[in-house]
Amino acid sequence: MRRFGHSRRWKPPPPRRGRRHQSRVAPTPRTKTPDRGQIPHRKPTLQQPSTHLYLATGDSYTTISFSYRVGISTVSSIVNQVCDALWRTMQPLYMPTATEDFWRNVAAGFHDRWNFPHCIGAIDGKHVRIQAPPASGSSFYNYKKYYSTVLLGLVDANCKFITVDVGSYGKECDSIIFSNSTLGKRLSTYSLGVPKDEPLVPGGSPVPYVIVGDEGFPLQRYMIRPYPRRNLNDEKRVYNYRVSRCRRVVENVFGIVAQRWRLYFRPLQCNLDTVHKVIKATVILHNYLCNKCDVTTVGSPEEILVAYSTCWKSLEKTAAAATKENAAIRNHFVNFFNSPEGSVPWQWRHIANT
Repeated sequence: MRRFGHSRRWKPPPPRRGRRHQSRVAPTPRTKTPDRGQIPHRKPTLQQPSTHLYLATGDSYTTISFSYRVGISTVSSIVNQVCDALWRTMQPLYMPTATEDFWRNVAAGFHDRWNFPHCIGAIDGKHVRIQAPPASGSSFYNYKKYYSTVLLGLVDANCKFITVDVGSYGKECDSIIFSNSTLGKRLSTYSLGVPKDEPLVPGGSPVPYVIVGDEGFPLQRYMIRPYPRRNLNDEKRVYNYRVSRCRRVVENVFGIVAQRWRLYFRPLQCNLDTVHKVIKATVILHNYLCNKCDVTTVGSPEEILVAYSTCWKSLEKTAAAATKENAAIRNHFVNFFNSPEGSVPWQWRHIANT
């Protein structure tokens, strides 16, 4: 008989002592939590792959964020930081400051490879399609009816960039961009370390070292361009052919860059500061790859031509008045290319077929 106020409470049965049960309930050994400084940081493992994916494919930040399971703002920050670090670290190595010996080596490369003496570079500017910047009005709206920023590049005979100017308005013409660039200002003040004037042939008149450009650039003492394509005699047609043959190396460079970095086939959908860093990163990586491999392995000539015609847009051609001194310098090259010392066997056959 139970006592008042007391009841027999139910108790769970004792645990089973079988081997199988013991293996299940055995406590997991506790490990010591490492210090915060010992935990590996995941961000460096994502920086280079995500940036290379963006440069090589041009995918949006949203696509890359889904691929690596990170935030869109994280991808934007990584691309900005890595591109800036690439330029700051690699620019002194693969695009160093030019000296007089450097310019002489560039001129020797053009003379040996393209039969053009006293040439220290081929220059051209290209529109890079971008998303319309906020509160920019029509400053970046070019004559091709889209928003862009301009990449002005000076290249050598081996398809490598010597110097670049990035960030000009898309509405500006190439002569204004060149005049406002650091390259144009230093050339006009003779502070770029270019060698002094030397004759094209022994015993001839001294001729300055020049840059080769298209019709959109002004005819200056340190820059020559082709004659207008009307009322030309055979000597001037030969000169135009030789200048165009030398200048097309810069066209090839832009096609190679587009084949390597496919983001140029799409509008760059980021702020202007990141756009400038991305362009400079692709330029310096192009120079790095040119030192490591042959540029002809990037693609066939047909692929390079298609890339150039689809993703790069030339600047608007403008006319500029030439002084007598500048015209006299160009006449020296006309006479040289039509002389026995400076002519090439195939130039007459070329102008006969055009």
